Amino acid sequence: MLKKYLIYFMCFIALFYLNFNFISAYEYIDPNNEDSVMDKFNEIYDAKEQYEDLVGDYEETEIINVSNSAYWWPVGSEETTEKNGKLFAIGTPISVNVTSGFGGRLDPFGTNANVNHFGIDIGNAGHGAGEVNIIAARSGEVIYPLDSSQTSYNDNGTRTDGGGFGNHVKIKHSDGSITLYAHMAKDSITVKAGDVVEQGQVIGKMGHSGDSTAVHLHFEIRLGADSSKSSVNPLDYVDPSNPRPTSSGGGSDFSLVSTILSKEEFVAKMNDYCTRSGKKGFCNNFAKNAEEIYDVSIDSGVNPELVVVTAGAEQNWTLSSACSYTNNYWGIGIGNGKGCNSGGKYKSLAEGIVAYSQVLSDYNVGGKREQTITNRYNERESAGCNASGHGLPGTLSGMQSLYSWIGNYRFNPGNYGLGGCVYLNIMYGDNYCSTKPTCTDYNNCPAGSETTVCEQNDYTAWQIDKKLQIRYDIFGL
Repeated sequence: MLKKYLIYFMCFIALFYLNFNFISAYEYIDPNNEDSVMDKFNEIYDAKEQYEDLVGDYEETEIINVSNSAYWWPVGSEETTEKNGKLFAIGTPISVNVTSGFGGRLDPFGTNANVNHFGIDIGNAGHGAGEVNIIAARSGEVIYPLDSSQTSYNDNGTRTDGGGFGNHVKIKHSDGSITLYAHMAKDSITVKAGDVVEQGQVIGKMGHSGDSTAVHLHFEIRLGADSSKSSVNPLDYVDPSNPRPTSSGGGSDFSLVSTILSKEEFVAKMNDYCTRSGKKGFCNNFAKNAEEIYDVSIDSGVNPELVVVTAGAEQNWTLSSACSYTNNYWGIGIGNGKGCNSGGKYKSLAEGIVAYSQVLSDYNVGGKREQTITNRYNERESAGCNASGHGLPGTLSGMQSLYSWIGNYRFNPGNYGLGGCVYLNIMYGDNYCSTKPTCTDYNNCPAGSETTVCEQNDYTAWQIDKKLQIRYDIFGL
């Protein structure tokens, strides 16, 4: 009898905990649908064997797969914004033209010789040296310049400066590709080797240093090796008419599908945060399993940073004792105000990560939520809402615009399951709801007490900020 009442008491505590720790809803993923998954694995394996029969062992062939939409146009907007100490120019870029394409061309210095051009030149459109922001086309780690002595060449076209590139930056990305930004303005470069930069971050200004006939940017993409011989035509990867592709996220709106961190970096940062924070749930459930989390995430096509950050935002990396067996740290299939047993249940942490990756695929370009995200983006844009509270398919802000739900009404006082004034007063100030029409009975709310488009938008932005702060605290990104 005592054991029976002890179980009741534990259930009560678990429900109390869940009601006061907001759990958002993802679409339910059936963890028992193993047959179709195995069928797909078998199809892939069969295809792999057929390929090896035709061309030999696949490990002998280096295959580099880079999404055309992963890179941004490297010219930034005039307007900049600061986030976590980094400067971004992610708005509409300054209008410029490609003045010289990739491949063979006549020597621009008038020798009439045919030379190879391993990148594209982007003109200054009437701007002088030091006036146009150059941004990181993708997130990554800076590998050049090494120090300030390599960023101080004059804007005078001295051909030998910086090996011909003048003041330049090279960034290595998570897939091994490298982007190069050359002829930048004297003393304008703001990064150095070892710095981790984010997509859209200002790295310097357009200039006229090195082997240059006028103010411009020479931009290269190198695949497989840090050599001009590995350069590819950037116009196959960037498009000035679509300068900010949405599928990779960018800036502080980090990628859903890839990380800039190597496995060693990821594990080191996880262990470091465990030591610094002393959070037992993080240490025992996540830092201890950092290598597995990284491997399973990468194999499943989801950013391991996002796996960790979302688990922190949803569950503080800890499941109640009554629900720890579910391995559902992401609230998969759990509706607002519902208990943990209402959602997905997984045999292991790895199985939960796979399910989470399947959920995320719906929010990417081509996913079944693509049009809904686009519609919400257009609705919030038309209403003039804060830009940080909505985004397009494939971005964190696009996903969160559906995933973050504050409730249909200004339910007062509200709760962490149904939303309402409990969040509105946090977001806008303690007395916000006292100035607006509200309701005390969620099922009988009067006209005018509905939450507005921009209140919903601002709640999305608030949730995103929470995730970005967690990411920064753990990974320094």
